[in-house]
Amino acid sequence: MLARRAASAPIRPRSTRRCVASYLYTAGLPDPDLLIRTSGEMRLSNFMLWQLAYTELWITDTLWPDFRRRHLYQRGGGLPGARAPLRAGRLSA
Repeated sequence: MLARRAASAPIRPRSTRRCVASYLYTAGLPDPDLLIRTSGEMRLSNFMLWQLAYTELWITDTLWPDFRRRHLYQRGGGLPGARAPLRAGRLSA
């Protein structure tokens, strides 16, 4: 789908990061700062590869149903220099 939309666009002399990002499903959304990969899986399986180029990856052996807010505390907020844990939707303590 992305390739078809890009192919039908006017030819540009030079593709930029912003140009490529405009064709993605996440166009207009900021790239994630942190990706938490549960169950110890070490692969992304083509999941948001462009958007994850500068994202910190955190791979944990904890399974998703067992993942809780305390895991974020143990990580130190997930990001370098973070003082408080990330605010995460429905994670329970």
